[in-house]
Amino acid sequence: MKKLYFLAISLFMSVFLHAQTTIDLTSISTTYTTTYDGSLVLDDAKCASKLASPNVYITNPFKGQSFTEAQISFDMYTYQDSLKVLGALFGIYGGNRGRLYFSNGSYLGYNGTGGYFDSNLKSYALGTDFIGTKTWKNIKLQFSSTGYALYVDNTLAFNQSSTSVTISNTVTDYSNVVTFLQKADTLVFGTGSFWSDNSHGIYYDLQYSYLKNITFTPNFSTTGVADKEEDGISVFPNPATSSVKVNGLTEVSEISVLDINGKAVINKSADGDANIDLSSIAKGTYLIKIKSKTNTIVRKIIVE
Repeated sequence: MKKLYFLAISLFMSVFLHAQTTIDLTSISTTYTTTYDGSLVLDDAKCASKLASPNVYITNPFKGQSFTEAQISFDMYTYQDSLKVLGALFGIYGGNRGRLYFSNGSYLGYNGTGGYFDSNLKSYALGTDFIGTKTWKNIKLQFSSTGYALYVDNTLAFNQSSTSVTISNTVTDYSNVVTFLQKADTLVFGTGSFWSDNSHGIYYDLQYSYLKNITFTPNFSTTGVADKEEDGISVFPNPATSSVKVNGLTEVSEISVLDINGKAVINKSADGDANIDLSSIAKGTYLIKIKSKTNTIVRKIIVE
């Protein structure tokens, strides 16, 4: 039974790892990358180009996949004091299907099937600065049939219903955005916004930002990211760095963190909500097993 259990975990993990795509920066020309803080990073400003002939592009990681929600996450460091709004850190481009893009000025735009939205764009300039400059920030963009959201360091900045930021929106059925992500052809860096090119061939608002850990995750709720299911147990933040919280426990439970081989690397008892210290384990993908007298629950987490 134990062998079957670990086999099931391994199969579950392999499906997860297949679904999630992390951009391999070593495969990108060194013309567009550099080393900063000891890590290989993409220098987005160097990628700037016309969308019709992008300098840095790959096949859209979401293309052809079946999912009901999607997440794009990355770490960003803006190395100039001024944030730029009308350019794009990256864009997902689908030809006649449209485009979706994000800038280091916290502006999220979509022009495609079902309408458009401009979120956190005020009179074609910076709305609210959620990201700042000269500090690393983790960014998560989440999309589902009910809307979209921007998280900065796992804190909600805005979503489709926010009234604290300026939003122009004609989309009424957000499943169109999900379908766009499934069908769009190309992921481009340093271009892709509605204003990236103009008739003079000038690139609006170069994005003076470094990017790393660029990850595309379909069905992020059911693969362990921002995970909260019908049993009421939530594990967050996810991805995590130094610790993770387990909330919703209503009885004494044994909590184990398992590596990819099924080996327990952390064990802890809890009689309520728990904080799990992850500082002693390496970066990677793990399972959290929560066992009580009445139930056993498994969650997947990423440690960065």
